[in-house]
Amino acid sequence: MQIQRQICPACAAPLPGSTSESVKCEHCGSQLRLKKDTGQLFPVINPNVETAKPLRPPMSKAKKRTIVAGILFIVIAGILMAYIYNRYNWHRVINSVAWSPDGQRIVSVHGQGFGIGGGTLRVWDATNGKSLKVITNKNVLMWQVIFSPDGKYLATGEHDGAIEIWDAQNLEPVQRFQAGGSFVDNLVWSPDSKQIAEGDANGTLWVWDVANGRKLYSQGVHTDRLEILAWSPDGKYIATGGWDGLIRVVDAATGQMLMEFKDKSYLNSVAWTADSKYLAAGGLGNMVHIIDVAKATEVFKLEGHKNSIRMVSWSPDGKWIASLAQDDTVRIWDAVTGKAVQVLDNGGYNQNMMWSPDGKYLASGGWGVLRIWETANWTMQQVQVFDRSNDVRIAGWSADNRQALVVGKYDEIIKILEVANQHELASMQVSVGEAIRRVLF
Repeated sequence: MQIQRQICPACAAPLPGSTSESVKCEHCGSQLRLKKDTGQLFPVINPNVETAKPLRPPMSKAKKRTIVAGILFIVIAGILMAYIYNRYNWHRVINSVAWSPDGQRIVSVHGQGFGIGGGTLRVWDATNGKSLKVITNKNVLMWQVIFSPDGKYLATGEHDGAIEIWDAQNLEPVQRFQAGGSFVDNLVWSPDSKQIAEGDANGTLWVWDVANGRKLYSQGVHTDRLEILAWSPDGKYIATGGWDGLIRVVDAATGQMLMEFKDKSYLNSVAWTADSKYLAAGGLGNMVHIIDVAKATEVFKLEGHKNSIRMVSWSPDGKWIASLAQDDTVRIWDAVTGKAVQVLDNGGYNQNMMWSPDGKYLASGGWGVLRIWETANWTMQQVQVFDRSNDVRIAGWSADNRQALVVGKYDEIIKILEVANQHELASMQVSVGEAIRRVLF
């Protein structure tokens, strides 16, 4: 029997002639069987042969143009929405706040979310809360601001790894230093205001001479992020803590390594005694280490917190050590014996605390409130500053111990409070859509 010009049922291609009971399609490879009594063709199922699929028709030019236009629209709309969001929404934030040493001015630096449009530096009159000056840095997001101890300079840390030095009086730029990494938020001045140091995410310590703009040294002191650094009060040493669980002390003039202490987990807080002989350090572990720097030995551990340490601080007279932890408590320790003196309930998540200059008060924030403890008897007064959903931070004390500078992490206002009568002396409205991100001091 011969099959003449049959059509393949799988792909509709013409079949070749055949005298047998089977035939193979030359187009799709289908095996077909001829039914003798009817002359119909049926496919022979072969699991190793895929049935040919009809070819898709080519895409029209109009459809291609529509797809390209849609993609461009999505990209442009995304960029526009990001710009609007950063300009007017809460993601435009206050990154850092500082009080001048003479108590006359307050400075704050602002970033706009993803950095679109840059950042601003604002100066406020601390006596009445009025805005004195606004400086806009195009395409530069400022992450930290600190006054030099003598009040002559401001230093700002920026998102591209740069440090800007400003004249504090006229706000003219004086020097610009380039460090490694990005997002500089770890600046510290030397006690004499002549040098500035920064620790970066690569574990490197950078030190510059401010007057002549010269880099003194850059020293790799950690194998992971350098999280915290502190200049000793006598100006001779710099202590650093890092994610590698190390505390290191270097000669501030040369960067030479002088001391190393190893902890089990990363460290995020170090503090010197006034005589520069001892260090207190804490981090992810639940304890505070007290270290004799000259001997490179641990004097004692302060144990009692039930969660990681966020901050440690010596009282101005060196009598006590305060530690704030993620268990929502502030603990007071005898600095001589290491024994616990008080456990203060902070009443909610918080990341900072601050002694008054005379050591008579210890302030710590909470959910919407500022708590101030009188250290003579550890009685506490609580000031409702913001809404209870807001995380309040203490940003500074006045030199006469009468006023406290506070900010709300989720608010647009910086406030100065009279401690004795809880009176609000000044309220600084940043601008629509801006909010406090963190406080560095």
